[in-house]
Amino acid sequence: SPQATGPFTLQLECRACSTTTTPGPGGACTGGSDFQNAVQLAYDQPLSCDLSANDAHMRDLQGVRYVKLFTFQAQAGSSRITVTTQAFTPLILVLDNQGRVLAQGASPFNHTFQAGQVFIGVTSNELQRTGAFTIQLSRGGSPF
Repeated sequence: SPQATGPFTLQLECRACSTTTTPGPGGACTGGSDFQNAVQLAYDQPLSCDLSANDAHMRDLQGVRYVKLFTFQAQAGSSRITVTTQAFTPLILVLDNQGRVLAQGASPFNHTFQAGQVFIGVTSNELQRTGAFTIQLSRGGSPF
């Protein structure tokens, strides 16, 4: 069987409740497997998370993708969502509360929001890819 060497990061996982805890600069990234447990984002506070097979699943024409779900109280106007990772090519989704994709794009992703609760999904452009990433929400940014 293959063996790995080198530095490792320990992640505690609660399989019964499908939440993970990964410390990050903006706090802990806990939840994200469904809309009721979406990870809370705040403007200008980067958050380190992991995309895993325990997150929500989205089926499209190519197959199944894992999606970490986030929510925040949007201010009316343009916002920028930036996802950085070495593990996968990030795809950012704007979702309604039923899971329908309203908009999507590569990082950094600029979108004009109405004021109110917004749901965001982070997934991999490659099927079933997982790994660590950092997400940051900021005001402004071009809507194009």
